[in-house]
Amino acid sequence: MVSQTLHYTDHAGAEPAMVFIHGFTCDGGDWENQIQWCRDNGRRAITVDLRGHGRSRRFESGFDAKTMGGDVVDVLRTLGVESAVAVGHSMGCRVASETALQAPDIVEGAALVDGGRLARGDPEEAVESGRAAVELAGFAESVQSLFGSMFLPGADENRKRRILERAQEMPPDIGTELYLSILRWDAAEFERRYKSLSVPVQIIQSMHRDESRQMIPVAPGTIIDWHNDIVSCGVDAEFELVTDCGHFTMIEAPDEVNASLERLLDRTKKDEQTTYKGPRAATNQLLIGAL
Repeated sequence: MVSQTLHYTDHAGAEPAMVFIHGFTCDGGDWENQIQWCRDNGRRAITVDLRGHGRSRRFESGFDAKTMGGDVVDVLRTLGVESAVAVGHSMGCRVASETALQAPDIVEGAALVDGGRLARGDPEEAVESGRAAVELAGFAESVQSLFGSMFLPGADENRKRRILERAQEMPPDIGTELYLSILRWDAAEFERRYKSLSVPVQIIQSMHRDESRQMIPVAPGTIIDWHNDIVSCGVDAEFELVTDCGHFTMIEAPDEVNASLERLLDRTKKDEQTTYKGPRAATNQLLIGAL
């Protein structure tokens, strides 16, 4: 029997709580600048290490956006959160969107930080193409190539090394399953799910893929395909471009991200309903089940 527990942190403050959801092979520690911003402003802040990541490693299945979004909802309900904003980075944008869709009684807004869309068309073709590419290069080399493109020249080398080393600690079978689930969600679920998303959305973009599918930094006036897809789905979205920045926008440009989150809170136009009275900072685990 393998116990399945999700690691999360909960920092006291007023609601709506900010719920921070990390990206592929990452963990909740990526949001430390935003946690500090929440503390400075008396805002409740929650981070979750998604299944298969960080201190939530003891999972053997369920590595897809819908299931992980459900995990985040379970955390929110366990903590008694009444009002929240879901904030996702990269892969976590899909999870944040699922969280909002699965808990419309709790989630009042969503922020998508340097998200994207990796696949369109037939989902099975997208998955098989992605699987073939990973098998050809090997998971370790695929991770090296992917994460190497996420940083601009002159980026902090220590930070870059830590992020890459963490990514390479991901078991190849779980990492491959996660990657393929992103492709499947983007191809099969993107339009259907975003057409159902009714909360205000803030999209913060610092990098995107060019016509050759290479990651490059945005520039003023950059037209980004997946932004057009969001508009076509009728999402109540505002778009902000952060220039001269790599993929980890919340780490490299925290002031810009925090200001954008503040604007999203203004857009929710709902009164703060409750204040969490628990410990100043709590670290816990939620039992999901057993295998």
